[in-house]
Amino acid sequence: MYCDDPGEGPVQQLMRQVMSFYNGVNNVSGNEVMVTRTDMLHFKDLFELRNKFPKKTKENVSAFNEKLLIGNMMTIRPGAEIDISTYRPGDWFHVGTKEDMMRMGDVCLDIQDLDYSVINEQRNRGEICTENLWFRLVLKKHWDNNLSIYDWPNLDHLAMNALIDNFEIINTISTAKSVNLNWSFQPEKLECYFTEEQYQKEYKVLCESQSY
Repeated sequence: MYCDDPGEGPVQQLMRQVMSFYNGVNNVSGNEVMVTRTDMLHFKDLFELRNKFPKKTKENVSAFNEKLLIGNMMTIRPGAEIDISTYRPGDWFHVGTKEDMMRMGDVCLDIQDLDYSVINEQRNRGEICTENLWFRLVLKKHWDNNLSIYDWPNLDHLAMNALIDNFEIINTISTAKSVNLNWSFQPEKLECYFTEEQYQKEYKVLCESQSY
């Protein structure tokens, strides 16, 4: 399926990525959907790894009905010693229900409505990137529309909850058996990556300890 080129968007190739994501999911007939980069190889059925009944945190910082399955590589652990360490899920692959995947992708108009001068200033200061701007737009649209997309440091304390409530994170190579051909040199467990083991630890603290 081919789309008209919408242009880059405010950060890297954000508009192209989100539009192709949305249009692809919109044309799928099944109830479960996987979207992956074209430079990925997958050696395991990722649909079998998705937990359909995950618990969420007390704050429930969730844009979706069910969590999306993603890999740990390029998913940054909140608080890691890196320029942009919050609201930054990896985008190498997503697996989820069609309804939730549509929510992940239906922010093209929201991207167009951004104040590009402010976004450019934040990008030049190293405060935003494609992944975390995309996720923030999704949260604003489907979690709390009163949020300011330009003033997110005040919400850094919810960054861990947001990752856990919206995504199930598995190790990209050892669990998902997935390889990015352009990043094959990259180790799975860089200090800044949010590993499956770290995710499970935080999940138990923030989710399993809650009363339902």
